[in-house]
Amino acid sequence: MNKLSQWVLGLLALIGIGSAVGKAFIWGDSVVNYGSYVPWGLWVSLYIFLVAAAAGATWFGFWLGYKNNSVRWIKVGFGSAAISLIGALAFIALDLGKPMKGISIFFSPSVMSPLAWASWGYALFILTVAFIVFKGISSVRSPLVYLGLVLSIVFLGAETLFFGEMIARPLWNSWGSAFAFVTSAIVAGGALVYGVAALWAPDLLQKDDSGLRKLLLYAIVLHLIVEVGHLALEMKLPEAMAQMTDWRFWVLFVGLGGVVAIYLLTKPATALLGALLSLVGILVYKVTFVTAAFTQPDLNGLPEAFQDSRLSLSYTPSIVEWLVAVGLLATVVLAISWLIPKVLVDHTEGSTKSNKAVNV
Repeated sequence: MNKLSQWVLGLLALIGIGSAVGKAFIWGDSVVNYGSYVPWGLWVSLYIFLVAAAAGATWFGFWLGYKNNSVRWIKVGFGSAAISLIGALAFIALDLGKPMKGISIFFSPSVMSPLAWASWGYALFILTVAFIVFKGISSVRSPLVYLGLVLSIVFLGAETLFFGEMIARPLWNSWGSAFAFVTSAIVAGGALVYGVAALWAPDLLQKDDSGLRKLLLYAIVLHLIVEVGHLALEMKLPEAMAQMTDWRFWVLFVGLGGVVAIYLLTKPATALLGALLSLVGILVYKVTFVTAAFTQPDLNGLPEAFQDSRLSLSYTPSIVEWLVAVGLLATVVLAISWLIPKVLVDHTEGSTKSNKAVNV
């Protein structure tokens, strides 16, 4: 990444963080376009997108680490996952009316709440990865690696249960959605790991990246089958039809993030662009997944009975929502661009020093 890209990302990050602070502590919900009928929008979509990417990146980091007996792959996957997860928590905290109250779930958790399990999974995972990338591990078989892997399964599983248990949202309350959560995590995580390695650790891909590319390609095909199949089986639901008839679903998710990404991934020269497009596709899928669930009123005739800007089934993100979304995503990218080269260099230097000490 050149300096111009870093400056642009830095500017976007500053604008996004400033907008986020303004929303959280000054303007409140007056600057967002969701309301009583559509309580969740772009930020919740980004939250579940980054959670999925974090879980999948952990799995790919683990797999590549064991396949190549490489601690560096572990650090790429787990480090990228932790930063993505921090970004996800920033988005969901902003979505709350009082962001600072989010930490109350750690002081008075309910053992029966999937969200409580997810929250503890997030916190423990981030702490585990901090030990892995900063304190260092000597082997891919370190107990911390296994712990991080288990925690990634816990927080994604809890997140899936949280959405799946919402009986009032039939589009989410299905086995199809649960499978799609897993397959989307595999795609997002694989694309994230490939993109991070290609941009900031290209030597890891120089030996042989065909295995990673092929697995990511197969994962995209699997997710397309699962998600389109899920909607086809749920066509009786108006919410499923709303997602299926959304142009973004077919053009950006299936088209660019699916078909075009698959084609680009077949060639090493265009694989990075394919991975980035697949990430965009999964993000769009998450947006349509969230917003489609709120296209139907809880009671027939309710939107016509009361007229107000906050009592509408239509939703378009506000300027502040877009600024925060772009800015925080830029912050995630900047954080990864700082962390990954640092921990990989530190690991290499540490290994070199250790070898010199043995030789002496």
